Amino acid sequence: ICLQIFQAMPKSIGAIVWRAECGKEALQRIVGFLFQAIVSQSSHTDSRLLASTTLVKLINSNPQPQVRAVAALHALQLTQGEIDCLILGELKVTFLAKRTDGLGNLLMSRGLVSCNHNEMLVCQLPGFQSGV
Repeated sequence: ICLQIFQAMPKSIGAIVWRAECGKEALQRIVGFLFQAIVSQSSHTDSRLLASTTLVKLINSNPQPQVRAVAALHALQLTQGEIDCLILGELKVTFLAKRTDGLGNLLMSRGLVSCNHNEMLVCQLPGFQSGV
């Protein structure tokens, strides 16, 4: 259901995420539940893939490729256990550090590659150098 809402109403949802309009606490809980489904080894693989696709759709609600890229990078770092907080615009969701089976990282990567716009996938992020 979240995926359909994020697809049907990207501007409305984006206003909550990226501009701190009302309703952010509920959306923080939704993002937390989605991420728990992505990294949970007890969830079915299809459910985990759907949750990662939904999170990517939320990331895509920002019109700026660099902002989307930073959010995507944070989501990937979170699936690898490198960080314990996901920041999407004005949303900040903290997670307990937890070892994963690595599938969450793969599923998040798959969602990013298949659902993101090309300009986000190839944009240059400050502080990162291209491999020359």
